[in-house]
Amino acid sequence: MKYSIYKNIFSAAVFCLLIGVGQVLSQSTVTGGISGRVVDPQGAIIPNATITVTNNGTNKTQNANATDDGTFRFTNLQPGIYTVEVAFEGFANFKRESVVVEVGQITTVTASMSVTAGDVQVTVDAPVIN
Repeated sequence: MKYSIYKNIFSAAVFCLLIGVGQVLSQSTVTGGISGRVVDPQGAIIPNATITVTNNGTNKTQNANATDDGTFRFTNLQPGIYTVEVAFEGFANFKRESVVVEVGQITTVTASMSVTAGDVQVTVDAPVIN
């Protein structure tokens, strides 16, 4: 009987200790992130655009593609200043500098891309005269 009481007290103490360690570890976040959406000038989504984030301090880059709903997310980024670049065919490249990433925060960037003219070829045939 006495052994059973000590076993229960020991089990409860270990359980409380594990919960406390878990809470401490979950509060020790040391990274942040960048998320956002890629849209055209009218606000329509642009899916599958290529996004590159560069840590200005370390020059480390990460790449991803926007999802089908035009969103993107980079997590586990070191705190610092970043540059976000977005590219998609038919649109001018988007670049946002000085994006601040803070510990435990997700910084939001909306990449509004403008349409480019691209190469246009015009061919004119001379009229046929009878």
